[in-house]
Amino acid sequence: MLRLHFTVADLALTRFGGPARRGAWQLGVGEELNSLHPAIGWNAPTLFVDALPDEEITLDGRGIRLRPEPGPIRLLREAQPQPVLCYPVVNWPHREVELNHEALAGVLGHTRARSLRALTAERTTSGLADELGVSLSTASQAATALRNAGLITTRRDGRRVLHKLTTQGRVVLQGMVAH
Repeated sequence: MLRLHFTVADLALTRFGGPARRGAWQLGVGEELNSLHPAIGWNAPTLFVDALPDEEITLDGRGIRLRPEPGPIRLLREAQPQPVLCYPVVNWPHREVELNHEALAGVLGHTRARSLRALTAERTTSGLADELGVSLSTASQAATALRNAGLITTRRDGRRVLHKLTTQGRVVLQGMVAH
């Protein structure tokens, strides 16, 4: 069992992710931490994670980001500026399906499906075009369609436009479909 030891500073810096979270300000931090997942429990000043190997970690005033997402519980220790504890949302309505590239392409079109798969890493529009072997215009159109569908996000960095998957985009790639 993983044990994450918190100080008062760690609690102040802890960030709850996901649109469905009720917020620590409504429940109180302890109750909010206890409501994350059945394998995660809070007993001040320690957060216990049953699903991870036996280890003790002191957060050293960095806090932690708590991020709901599909898949198993995992700790991203090296994430900056603070570690990230990823956990599956309990009772998230979904069903397992077999999604292969052809099935995805049948729904999105080949270029958009390939774009979605290529954006598991953040890329510029020109980097996406290079990866796919398509024109800049085609890559831009694919990114626009995927962004409008909520599958990717786009941000500007100076003159560059960067794209990356959203949680919903990862869900689609992982073969889970929300009802």
